[in-house]
Amino acid sequence: MGRTSRGDNKSKQQRQQAILRLIQENPISRQETLLEYLSKEGFDATQATISRDIKELRLIKALSEKGVYKYAPIEKGDHRSQSALMRIFADTVVQIEPTGHLIVIRTLTGSANAAAEAAKRAASGEANARQSASEAASSEAASSEAASSEAASSVAA
Repeated sequence: MGRTSRGDNKSKQQRQQAILRLIQENPISRQETLLEYLSKEGFDATQATISRDIKELRLIKALSEKGVYKYAPIEKGDHRSQSALMRIFADTVVQIEPTGHLIVIRTLTGSANAAAEAAKRAASGEANARQSASEAASSEAASSEAASSEAASSVAA
């Protein structure tokens, strides 16, 4: 006897496609509101399911044309989205507090996902930059070593 989720009445893919369509068509800023819209469309999902969908779909709360925050998708590799995330991070972080090996970041209500995404992207960009610099330094050191060996060989001959 298997356990079923309340969200099984329609497929996960259908639900996520509906979420993307609904957030494009409506100014949705709360998970409860999104649940109401989904319920009207025949989806029987829990708040936890919607929360996972939001994370999987990489939705953030972005400032709308009307000046209110609402759910919006973020595109991978879109530099405008990255700068938007950084602006959201700067606008929504209330406090940053180091605690041992961790850092606690407090945000305005409803903004933690966007702040976490911005921090994650900044950290991965920094890691990529460090790796590229390290690879360049290793390559430069290898070239310098090879040049020194060639110079030593030509002096000995």
